[in-house]
Amino acid sequence: MSRWWFIALLIVLVGCDKPNETSTTQKVTTGSSFAEFAKAADMQPEQTGQLADDFSFMLLDGREGKLSDERGKVVFLNFWATWCFPCKREMPDIAKLQEHMKGKPFRLLAVSSSQGVEKVAPFVRKNPYPFDFVLDPQSIISQLYLVDMLPTTLIIDKKGVIISKSIGPRAWSSPEFFRQMDSLVL
Repeated sequence: MSRWWFIALLIVLVGCDKPNETSTTQKVTTGSSFAEFAKAADMQPEQTGQLADDFSFMLLDGREGKLSDERGKVVFLNFWATWCFPCKREMPDIAKLQEHMKGKPFRLLAVSSSQGVEKVAPFVRKNPYPFDFVLDPQSIISQLYLVDMLPTTLIIDKKGVIISKSIGPRAWSSPEFFRQMDSLVL
């Protein structure tokens, strides 16, 4: 059993050290739908049209919220951990996405899977990213969305439907991804 755990950890640490830089602009032509984009970028959810399960959350700064409070906005839900090198490597791109989406009906939530304030707060002090960090110390939110590898990112549309799920790091600040996100918030 412990040997399989070690192999899985090795795969995560070694195999996922670079963001998925597959050029989605080569695969997807401008003007295509987000569903086509997600398919070409290997970001399709398990079930098409699945409504995102609601959950309550607490942010690192103590504010509370519910996912359903975000209806009318596109939600970028990123599951990560402070120990996850690929997670930390994609965060600058996520920060660029947040900056690009500023002022639009968009919400970015970084869910710290299985970690509480004692781990997340020092990380955020050292890396003051411009988005909200959700504490998930018992992995309740992560389990709700069947997250078993980090990073995992869901994109939820304005109606609360999961339209994208990606496992592994991505280059979230590409011009094509920005165009696709812009089309979702119109």
